[in-house]
Amino acid sequence: MKVGDLVQYRGRLSSDPEVLDVKEHLRGWDKTGIVISIGVWSREGKYYPGEGITYMESSGNITEAHIEDLKIIGL
Repeated sequence: MKVGDLVQYRGRLSSDPEVLDVKEHLRGWDKTGIVISIGVWSREGKYYPGEGITYMESSGNITEAHIEDLKIIGL
């Protein structure tokens, strides 16, 4: 995955937290956008360089996601 790729966030799973318990900029379920940066993903006090993906949707909203939750759908 690289800057400029068109990506889609996976659908919401029943095991995901309740929508209102997730920060708004992390609610990317089923959304698509263009990767604008790649950085560090953090979870439970651990850091994963190169696994944090920030993408911009056509609406201009910015969403952050873990690389494993995205798929490339175009370049």
